[in-house]
Amino acid sequence: MRRLFYINPKIQFAFSGFMAGLFAVELMVAEFLIVLVEKYLSSLPGDYQFYLRFGALFILLLISTAVNLFLGARISHRIAGPLVQIQRTLEKARRGDYSARVQTRTTDYLQEVSAEINALLQRFEILQNSSHNSPTAEVQVISNLHHKSLAETQK
Repeated sequence: MRRLFYINPKIQFAFSGFMAGLFAVELMVAEFLIVLVEKYLSSLPGDYQFYLRFGALFILLLISTAVNLFLGARISHRIAGPLVQIQRTLEKARRGDYSARVQTRTTDYLQEVSAEINALLQRFEILQNSSHNSPTAEVQVISNLHHKSLAETQK
């Protein structure tokens, strides 16, 4: 069976490209600092050179880690935020509130999923409103599913 490497290319390409770019920038900064440190160290005794090299690399590692943590949190927020919104909206819909909609920012990922859920909920809301006038088989099925879901959550 063939596995897909990229399940959602839009999200995964953006993330992979960002991480590759960040890594390239970090390498360039590291190389720049190494050249600066080497110029400065050439006139110092051997022990000082070792400690200053180690110190410079340690500082670079700390800065790089802080930048990666900050940017990683920002990127994960663009994914986790919509997931929380989707979960809350689906919980409201499960309770019968089909007027609930997934709210996402323009910079968030999962826009397509949110739009599909909103379209589905809009359809359910229309069916729910039309059931007050003339119940149809489709509305009856949705109503039965809703009551079954409520019964399961009250157990």
